[in-house]
Amino acid sequence: MRLFVTGAGGMVGSYVPDVFGDCELVVTDIVDGFESVDVTDGGSVRRAIEKVRPDVVLHLAAATDVDRCEKEPEWARRSNALGTENVVRACEGAGAVLVYVSTGAVFSGEQAEPYVESDPPGPVNVYAKAKLDGEYAVAARLSKYYIVRAGWMMGGGKRDTKFVGKMAEFIAAGRTPLRAVADMRGTPTYARDLLGAVKRLLATGAFGLYHAGNAGSCTRYDMALAIRESIGRPEIVVEAVDSSAFPLPAPRGRSEAIRSLALERLGFAPRPWRDALHAYVTTELAPRLGV
Repeated sequence: MRLFVTGAGGMVGSYVPDVFGDCELVVTDIVDGFESVDVTDGGSVRRAIEKVRPDVVLHLAAATDVDRCEKEPEWARRSNALGTENVVRACEGAGAVLVYVSTGAVFSGEQAEPYVESDPPGPVNVYAKAKLDGEYAVAARLSKYYIVRAGWMMGGGKRDTKFVGKMAEFIAAGRTPLRAVADMRGTPTYARDLLGAVKRLLATGAFGLYHAGNAGSCTRYDMALAIRESIGRPEIVVEAVDSSAFPLPAPRGRSEAIRSLALERLGFAPRPWRDALHAYVTTELAPRLGV
């Protein structure tokens, strides 16, 4: 299989060579070290995909800084909506299957139960609205596609500057007390597991919309306790706080929890989030932190 990847320099993209090592890979991004393809430039995308003629395009390029998206909505729209439209048109012309990685943040966050694929979206911030517009662009023009929604992303190893990476660093350094939000829920999603689900989906030909978070849901506080356990520093105090303790520019729904119901029905449900988090912390973060 010839696989063309956008945004290969990001967190999820860092696992592509391992997960898809048996494929013919063409990895692109706008950062150093990759063939340069800017998804906001429709001509660039079209020429690159026409040249490669891939079987599958894995579209990872996105503006993922939620708060910057809120402050710069045009940046969010160009990257997440217009950029995806450009990739869709190129796939349409080349006859390639498209995998578009989206987000569980497309929901309003008011539902008590984890969201499943059939629940109606209702984004509450600019980032999620732009990602949802990308979903609409995919579904409107293509018949051979997978829209795969992820939850709270974790991964990246030495390049991890998100919640798990920072919390692991603080705990390993003995910083105490720490604070973590306990009034908002989500579904952790290990980037390596996400790509593993994508690979299995590609083998099925069962096109459509999927959730691919790790099983279960939790708060950031729950995650911090699990990280502390994985690192083996029980003496570190972690305090539960409300989200008001960390005011942010972009509104968030109270719940971004998702259930991977469509994957379950195919017979390959993701592993529990605690197992995935433990695997990530112990194999990728702990060695770097010397614990």
